Amino acid sequence: MVPKKPLPQKAWPLLLLVLLISGCAHTPPPLKILDSPKHHVTNGLKLLQRGLLDAADREFQMALTLEPDYGPAYRGAALARAMEWEFQLAFREIRRAVRNSGPEDLEDPLHESFNCCCMRRWVTLGRKQIKDMPFSARLFLVQFLNEYYTVGVSYKSGKDYKGELVSLDGSLLACDTFAEEATRHVSFARQLESLTPTTVYARGLAYSDGLTRAEAAALLVRELEIKKLIPESAAAGGSALDSGALRQELNDNILKEDVLTVLHLGTAGFDLTDEGLFQPDRVLPRAEYAAALNDILQRTGTAPFGPEAVFQTSPFQDVPLSSSYFKGVMAAVRAGLLEAEGGYFRPQGPLTGLEALQSMNRLKERLRDRVTQ
Repeated sequence: MVPKKPLPQKAWPLLLLVLLISGCAHTPPPLKILDSPKHHVTNGLKLLQRGLLDAADREFQMALTLEPDYGPAYRGAALARAMEWEFQLAFREIRRAVRNSGPEDLEDPLHESFNCCCMRRWVTLGRKQIKDMPFSARLFLVQFLNEYYTVGVSYKSGKDYKGELVSLDGSLLACDTFAEEATRHVSFARQLESLTPTTVYARGLAYSDGLTRAEAAALLVRELEIKKLIPESAAAGGSALDSGALRQELNDNILKEDVLTVLHLGTAGFDLTDEGLFQPDRVLPRAEYAAALNDILQRTGTAPFGPEAVFQTSPFQDVPLSSSYFKGVMAAVRAGLLEAEGGYFRPQGPLTGLEALQSMNRLKERLRDRVTQ
């Protein structure tokens, strides 16, 4: 019997390829799986790893077309922008990713794929290329964004994130080329550390660039527990709450009960339109939120001045004494619940998540002081 010759070493790759192809010769998964947001993000990460940035970004955008609130797709878009050195856009997208992600995303295998993204390419670079600062800076930005994402989602979920925050601080050392922007975002994360909302809902608003009217209403109901502060006898809601237009507008809104609560209590700043609509998705201006805070301060006896107070001048360049929201703004600022910078309050500016959580924290302290006095 003639002994068999061993398979030549060069033939092994071909054999493995044949085995791989034969192993993949099965019925393809349903189209809905192939065309899922997660599938596009997975493809996008593979393309990003290969340096095909435009193709990767197309995959992330396709995922968002299928599911506009899919956090991992925003995260992928952020890393693509980072590798293109568009770091301001990268930070914008990573904040969107945090806003639309939850604790389950930190447990998903995709999370580790994101953390390792582009690092393999770093390892395969030659010593000369590693010293190329523009490219290495991109990799440091990717690392920073990944750590920022983990800190943000951990905060929202109520998980301990001190270790991640230390890593985020440490990554600033490698951020020379985008230090100013990175420092601002680390400072933001540090500010959140001092705020301890009691509800997961409130934590989830932290990274918002502008709360909607419905979100602000839910914050007052869930985090501040406004129903306990204002007795039923003080409720000022009217027959407008029974209108068909309002019922239809709020019918499928997940914050419907919260909206109806603030309306039933007649909370200032949440007026209906002439058509009887609430406009739950409209971004709430700071002036309207200030009016709501002043209303709560007045009704709980913690306002810095009474409703009959008279003022001769306005300390704000952009809030006229004659404006309908002047007293609300004045009360919110005097009570330390909201801030004005350089004489400007920005009354029509959006209320950010950080501002909203800070105001809740300060208002709770003010209410506690009232009880202890």
